[in-house]
Amino acid sequence: MNDFRFALRQMLKSPVFTGIAVLSLALGIGANATVLGWIDSALLHPVPGARDAGRLVVVAGRHASGTLNDTVSYPDLEDIGRASDTFDGVAASQFGTVALGVKGETDWVWGQITTANFFEVLGVRAALGRFFLPDEEVGRAGAAVAVISHGLWQRRFGGDPDILGRTIDVNRQAFTVVGVGPPEFRGTMGGLTFDIWLPLSQQRLVGLGEGEPDRRDGRWLHALARLRPGVSHGQAQAVADTVMRRLAGEYPNSNQNQGVALFPLWASPYGAQAIFLPLLRVMLGVTLLVFLLVVANVANLLLARASARAREMAVRLAVGASRGRIVRQLLTESLVLAAMGGSLGVLFAHWTRSLLFKLMPATYLPIGFDLHPGGIEITSLMVLTLAAGILFGLAPAWQSGRADLNTALKEGGRGDSGRAGRLRLRSGLVIAEVALALVLLVAAGLCMQSFERARHMDPGFDTDRVWLGGFRLGAHGFDKAASGRFFAQLRQRLRTASGVETAAFADWLPLGFEGGSTAAVKVEGYEPTPGEHVGVGVAHVSPDYFHALRIPLRDGRDFAETDDIKVPGVVVVNEAFVQRFLPGRRALGAKVNYWGHDATIVGVVATGHYRSLAEPAKPFLYASAWQDPSDNLTAVIRMKGGAAEGAAVLGREVARMDPAVKVWVGLSFADYTAAAFAIQRVAAQRLVLGQGIRLTLAGLLIGGVVGFGAARGLGSLLVGVRAADGLTWVVVPLALLGVALGATWLPARRAARVDPMVALRGE
Repeated sequence: MNDFRFALRQMLKSPVFTGIAVLSLALGIGANATVLGWIDSALLHPVPGARDAGRLVVVAGRHASGTLNDTVSYPDLEDIGRASDTFDGVAASQFGTVALGVKGETDWVWGQITTANFFEVLGVRAALGRFFLPDEEVGRAGAAVAVISHGLWQRRFGGDPDILGRTIDVNRQAFTVVGVGPPEFRGTMGGLTFDIWLPLSQQRLVGLGEGEPDRRDGRWLHALARLRPGVSHGQAQAVADTVMRRLAGEYPNSNQNQGVALFPLWASPYGAQAIFLPLLRVMLGVTLLVFLLVVANVANLLLARASARAREMAVRLAVGASRGRIVRQLLTESLVLAAMGGSLGVLFAHWTRSLLFKLMPATYLPIGFDLHPGGIEITSLMVLTLAAGILFGLAPAWQSGRADLNTALKEGGRGDSGRAGRLRLRSGLVIAEVALALVLLVAAGLCMQSFERARHMDPGFDTDRVWLGGFRLGAHGFDKAASGRFFAQLRQRLRTASGVETAAFADWLPLGFEGGSTAAVKVEGYEPTPGEHVGVGVAHVSPDYFHALRIPLRDGRDFAETDDIKVPGVVVVNEAFVQRFLPGRRALGAKVNYWGHDATIVGVVATGHYRSLAEPAKPFLYASAWQDPSDNLTAVIRMKGGAAEGAAVLGREVARMDPAVKVWVGLSFADYTAAAFAIQRVAAQRLVLGQGIRLTLAGLLIGGVVGFGAARGLGSLLVGVRAADGLTWVVVPLALLGVALGATWLPARRAARVDPMVALRGE
């Protein structure tokens, strides 16, 4: 206890040194704790509330060529689940938005349709009531029942204990609430927050999902499985492979070359895991390097400080203190210093915990993580604090323990008996700091270059002045035929509205967070090789879609208003489609089959980027939205003025047609495609900011040592103030740090907020 009291007195005697060291340690420790907390939330616990989540695996589709598909078919999943010696259960779901009506008020909420055993497989317990029963499963009559989230229960129903049995409207259909989820449960799509769960048997009623659950070739469900105790991931994969090989023989039309891949939750090919895993890996490496740099800096300061205390240590040795006692005292001082830095690091981690949300681009998706302090964050704070204290305390403790007692006493404080050794240690630490700083600067440079390249890359379309408005007409009682008529009429009204250049509709748009649909195609005259993946991206679009996004038409024509259900199917393909399936041939007039639909190619457009900026050129097929009517389409409006003006125009025209219909989401196309730049943007922004702060801190540390020596030389010139004036040595460094924060935040923020299309037009 005496060692701790003495250490505290030493810290108070050197407030400048203590303040700089504590602040540096707080940033180093806090940054690591923050990133580890993000990893804990986004990767290690993407499904909060799930029991024994380590036994849960994601089941994704995998073609024989190795191409992954996020989803699987329900019949295939059932067959896999029958291997009861391997799996404790399998469950499926799909997500989307529904219109929730309560007491005459309607809100758009995000929800999932699920198999009846969904919550059982997850091991989630209801906070109130029950979950779904087996007879509410797909393939049976089912029941219009619903489970709501704990958050929705509190927000919309005031935590009413009589919620069970209450009737709510979901897409104008009556559903009975049978249960409330636990507070921590958000659903199974990592990083997304859902408020309502409905049984898969109600899929048609609420319009969620893309197909019939009982179709073996309808691969549109996200799936999870729970491994039995003692079953390894490899064993489960082998069993699933065996099942899929059998199904390929039994159902060659739907299952030829089709398999599945099992992933632990943290490595899921969809959800926040797929988006954030690369970024968080880099960020963890960067923050660990920052931590080591801080430790090296503080160790160097402590060595400099030890030089001034050489005579003190010599006197203590002379009066009987052992060298071990000296080392223990110095390590105690280091641990106290680290504890102070760690305590401030807790505040830093608390302040930056929600920064992940602020760094994300605008999106219509219900992004949300459980960012409360977890075991990993708390443990990392303790471990990093202890490690820091030991690491930067070893050098001065070891050096002081080797000091020559006679030399130190004879020099009487005029010299330093261990000066040569300290110089070697300090030189080594400086070399280490330079090496670490170089690594960080290289990382920052690479991320900035990556972001700049991404911003200047031509995506194959133009987002400038384009407004998007999403519709879910099924929620308003429209069937597909009525939806088709509504969208066709609305497009004509928008085209002639004041301020509109052109307008179109689409069921999917490129470079968003959602991957889109894929279809296996058969092209007249093309024979695929055994095991070849012939899947292509598919989107349903209306006439003028290519004009609205300024996608160049290379050959043929655009869709026409007459390309509806009354005429044979037509499609438009991109140049990559032609190069792969029709090399050396003119594409126009070629016959194509996709999802069982026969169609003729009438146009060819330029190849663009569809799911990511880093993807190679991929074949893509556009089908006419008028030939396959949908109640879920998005308006694509190119304005003559600013994109945001489209919101008022769209709202006005919809109200004139049907005041009951509401646009469920609206945003500019530039904001929508910001998802494609999210990872590069976050990495560049944090590294630009971090680089500036680290350089500033390094300057403060070095300047503090040199400045203190210079200040002592000014002692005879100072009047009414001491060289070690505490106010000056605290205020000035903090002011410099504040200036650095502003100087680094502004360019980082400016670089991260530049519209990629603005930069592109400037090229």
